[in-house]
Amino acid sequence: FISRGIFRSFLNQQKIRLANILMNLSSLASQFFLYLRRRLRFILVRASATMSASERVFENYASYFGNDALATADKSRIHIVEGDITVAGLSIAPDVVATLGQIDVVYHTAAAVNHYGKKERSELINFQGTKHVFEWAKAQRIPNFTHVSSVAVSGSYIENVDEINYNETDLDLGQKFGTYIYSASKFNAEKYLHEQENDNMTINILRLGNLGGDSSQGNFQKNIENNIVYLLFKSLYNSGIYPENYERNIEISPVDQIAKAIHKISTHTHQTLQTFHLYKFENLTLENVVAAFQDNNITIHPVAQTTFEERIATVISETDTHKIPFFGIAQQREQNIEAYTHYSIQTKKTAAFLARIGFAFEPDVMYYSKIIAHCIQQNFFKPDEQLHLHIQ
Repeated sequence: FISRGIFRSFLNQQKIRLANILMNLSSLASQFFLYLRRRLRFILVRASATMSASERVFENYASYFGNDALATADKSRIHIVEGDITVAGLSIAPDVVATLGQIDVVYHTAAAVNHYGKKERSELINFQGTKHVFEWAKAQRIPNFTHVSSVAVSGSYIENVDEINYNETDLDLGQKFGTYIYSASKFNAEKYLHEQENDNMTINILRLGNLGGDSSQGNFQKNIENNIVYLLFKSLYNSGIYPENYERNIEISPVDQIAKAIHKISTHTHQTLQTFHLYKFENLTLENVVAAFQDNNITIHPVAQTTFEERIATVISETDTHKIPFFGIAQQREQNIEAYTHYSIQTKKTAAFLARIGFAFEPDVMYYSKIIAHCIQQNFFKPDEQLHLHIQ
């Protein structure tokens, strides 16, 4: 249910025009081109050892939409700003800063999305990077700051709590993060931004769920081995089994629809709600995923939950090679902890706001099948890596 005050505020939404936009480069950012390219003026990106900043931007876009997808007029209007979010001041040359003019909004979309790995890198990019971008925006007196976060800030578990609702207005409920370095770093970034709230800048926080490929082809980031959605599918493919009667829902959102929703939210006023839980509000199950595999002529075999846990635990204990995240399906085994909390991510306030501004996610019963087909096309599933755990 939504309070009467929040509901009344939704009735008074006003559309706002953002003329000059700065955004940093990410996989999600490429999708933003479709909705922001007429107003997008600047893209902040770091040059690599082999490519200039401009080359990285347009190569990234072309990898998703084709070499001719971005019009020459769009390329000439968009200015590529070379910088580095891991450095205070973003390493933007002073003469470049002077040419930027008045920017209406910063979209901070860059992140290190690895859920496992080096904690230092995750903190540097996700926490310190957010801090550096925000401090730069504040110094430039930019009135709007949109931060792309994650519902993973809810954490892995809360001691002595089996199940809990996690609302848009919640942040620190005493949650622990275990080995999930990504979740912890995004939590720290949000905590910092909450401490920076002031009257001179509107700070919007958009907590995304698990991003998957686009609606049309299931295509997303090039390094899909770093995406937890694709790792889930690879885990199921490699093991060949899944726990039957698994009751909880699987949430995966098409990146293009999420990008469109972010665009809609950022172009409307919303005084009451500043944090949004943004993902498709559908109840899709593990059975839907298994059916999608079958659509692609791949059979994943059902086993009892206890059998699933035992066989997965055996593989993980034998070698780290197969320690692929099972997306919470075997989370207690994976984290090697006894504590586990099931979070029910609440979306009522976000859903009401989106409905009011005229946005709705588009249903697609074939979406999972498209993701799996893309994995096959990219040779992400390798027959020689299959464990055939259904055979004992």
